[in-house]
Amino acid sequence: VKACVAGLLRGSKIKIQCTDAGGEITAIRDAGVTDLFSRDRDFKRADFFPIGDDDVGYQAKARICKMLAEHLGVTIDPENHLIADEVANRFPQQAVRLRDVFRALDSLPGRPEPPAELTKLQSALEACLKNIRQTKPTVLAVKRNLDPLRDGIQLLNVFEAELDEASVQSVRTFADVQRYQLTQLRELGELSGKVEQAGERIDRQLSSDRPWREIASLDADIATVKETYRESRRGLLGWQETETEGARGRVKLRPDFSMLSADQSHSVLRILDGTMDDTSDDAIAPKLNELQDPFTIRLQRAEEQANDKLDEILSEGDRPIVRKISLGLHNREIKDEADVNAIVEEIREELMGQLEPGVRIRIV
Repeated sequence: VKACVAGLLRGSKIKIQCTDAGGEITAIRDAGVTDLFSRDRDFKRADFFPIGDDDVGYQAKARICKMLAEHLGVTIDPENHLIADEVANRFPQQAVRLRDVFRALDSLPGRPEPPAELTKLQSALEACLKNIRQTKPTVLAVKRNLDPLRDGIQLLNVFEAELDEASVQSVRTFADVQRYQLTQLRELGELSGKVEQAGERIDRQLSSDRPWREIASLDADIATVKETYRESRRGLLGWQETETEGARGRVKLRPDFSMLSADQSHSVLRILDGTMDDTSDDAIAPKLNELQDPFTIRLQRAEEQANDKLDEILSEGDRPIVRKISLGLHNREIKDEADVNAIVEEIREELMGQLEPGVRIRIV
């Protein structure tokens, strides 16, 4: 009797309602089949019914088999248990592939949103795998989600082929150039001509839905931006060196500087040596615009400190003390000769008031 029942079940002629488990068995692969046929008590208490109307339908099963053949390379007969077996074997693999694609998208700069087809595919796979041990619910779930499965797996195959490690790394490289070199050139106002056009093409590429597609075609634009950036940075570093040398020259022109010993001269001039940014023309920090104004401020402060150090050295021992004073003439307005005479008199009084035996004045 059990053998006959098993044959009818395998041939999709009957369905079995297990009283204890409360579940419906429609195929030999369903959960509970082993207990049903190995335990006399379970078998005797089960109810057996004709299979009845096919809730899936032959045409739906044929479409499912076509989808499996075209997108997963699986050829099977349109039978419920065969379809359910392939779902159990293949769909977990698709879920893993989909997860890897989502991770790859999430790792890209800007984290582009996955297409709706892939999001729907995720939900469809979850629905089909929910009752994977039960044949009929599984096949019905595939039938309900056939369109999202077909469209999603087709797009998944495309994304998986395109989103390899090399493509992901290329997008990251482009994004780094946009984020650092291109942004800094724009902040400095250094974009014009072919560099500006290259920057616009890079922006469009990275803002597209699939920035990895044909990204290699913009390699020349990346090279243009990077070379322009190096030239700008190299020019700013050269300017810093020129300005620093100018400050060194002004300090050396001070009276009696030539009388300093080598150690004394070094102690004064080394104050200026730390003003230049310790960087290269390929570095991305400090930014280009930070190589200008902050450096100018540092250099001014360092030059003043170097002059103060020189004052200290020149005032050692029995030498005259060097005293620095400010005349406070900044933003002073002059409208006629009387104003000129007044200012000259103020300066004379200020200087004469500071002059003492053994004192020299340095105007700042």
